[in-house]
This record gives sequence, C-alpha cells and structure tokens, in this order.
Amino acid sequence: MRRVRHMESDERRRDDSTSRAAVVVEKSDVVVTPSSREGDVPSPDPVCYLQRGQVAPDDDPHRYFSSAEQATAEQLEALYPSIRLVSIDAMDGVYGKAADALAGGRAVELKRIAGTAQPVTAAVKQVRRALGQTNDLVVVDAREALLSREEALRALTLSAARYGATVSEILIIYSAEADVAAVGWAREQ
Repeated sequence: MRRVRHMESDERRRDDSTSRAAVVVEKSDVVVTPSSREGDVPSPDPVCYLQRGQVAPDDDPHRYFSSAEQATAEQLEALYPSIRLVSIDAMDGVYGKAADALAGGRAVELKRIAGTAQPVTAAVKQVRRALGQTNDLVVVDAREALLSREEALRALTLSAARYGATVSEILIIYSAEADVAAVGWAREQ
C-alpha cells in the first residue's frame, strides 16, 4: 500500500539503477499514516517522544515550534487539511536529536530556505540535514527562496535520487505566481 494516495496527476519515473519509483504529488488530499516498514522508523521511535513527555499538549499543538517552524507548519496544514502537526520539545538535546513534529504517528522534520542564489542546491542540502532528525517525512519550505515549480521538481528529483533509500517521503513547498503549492515524493512500499 502506498502511503500517499491522492494524485491529481500520477507522474512516475522509474530509476532502473535503484529500482525506486519517484511519485510527483501535486496539491490534493494527502493521507499521512504511520510507517509500517521494518527498520524504517527514525531513531528513536516516535512513540518515545510520547513516553518522554516531549509532545505538545492537544490544546497547544504548536507550542514547541520556532517562528520559522510555526510558519511552515501552518502552511502545510493549510495546503493539506488532513495533516495535523504536533510539535516536539527537543529538551535541549537531553535525548539527542529530535524531529520537529509528529503527524499521524510519523516523525516530521521541518526545514526552511530563504533567498539564495542556488535554491535547488539549498533545498537538497536541507533534505540531507533533516536526515539527522528523522528518516520518515521531510518538509522543505522554499517559499522565501522564490523557487519555481520546475526548480522544486528538480530539487525533489535530486533529493529522491540521493536520499531516497534513507528517507520515506519528501515534500517541498514553493511559491508560484502568488499561489503556494507543493510537490512531493514517496518511496514505494
């Protein structure tokens, strides 16, 4: 079962050298479900965040987000109403590196890039940096970098080719002609 079911367009590219299929996702309903593949959960398991009391309370789910993470979380929830992010308290590194949030029992790392001369490279670097916190869902907010749809797709393709064996899903949020959209990739199960 694919975790991302929804597509307005179901564009797939088969990379024969790695036998992974890249799935390009346009804005539509995204269903976020817990990862069920053996050995495919981040370290520590997202349940540990609950057990340690690191998860924000229901009445203030964004409590532990920085202002940049808050803006990205709000945009992601606006694009995909089925996603509800709950922030995680990093507890000043007491337990090592932690993801930024949980969504549907999955660890989510939120990254952001601002104006840069090479936004595609910056987006790919942010995916790589996110792997230190989670290997489940990485969200890169590139709205301030003025990333075009073509550049977002190129960054997504490069990220999936380089880190697709490690990360389960990548989502890049970008601005296109005053509209905000997102493209995503999910490893096939």
